[in-house]
Amino acid sequence: MGSGVSAFVRAGIGYYFAKLTYLNREETDLLGIFFWDQDQGEAKDRGIGFHGGIGLEYGVSRNIAFFVEGMGRYVRFQDWDVDNTSTNSWGSSALSGEFWYVEEWEPETNRYYPSIELSANLPTESGLRNVRKLSIGISGIVFKMGLRLRF
Repeated sequence: MGSGVSAFVRAGIGYYFAKLTYLNREETDLLGIFFWDQDQGEAKDRGIGFHGGIGLEYGVSRNIAFFVEGMGRYVRFQDWDVDNTSTNSWGSSALSGEFWYVEEWEPETNRYYPSIELSANLPTESGLRNVRKLSIGISGIVFKMGLRLRF
């Protein structure tokens, strides 16, 4: 492309791993009676993703170059394997399943609100709509500029 300037392209397929750990605790004091609920667990998923980029490099000397690069990645996780322990003031229980995206009816406001459910099967309770597997993406675009040193 000219004296000391070169272009490059990157592309590939990757196998990505995701792990979420969570703790959700709710405490209530109702007329002097204290009680609590807690969910704690771990969710794992894996999947194939794609990445690529394009950039320019300007060689200042044999061992030093400036570069500018744009990169992108596309990955979606939607088969979550979840192990959850629910504990409250009176005991605990364990549940395994998948995360589901749901819109849940709230009678007090007369509206649906997005939520996440944990279930071994497709949730079919009344008051739920738009039920589907929870999909989380780590896709994005990044621009980099820097100095490359070669030894």
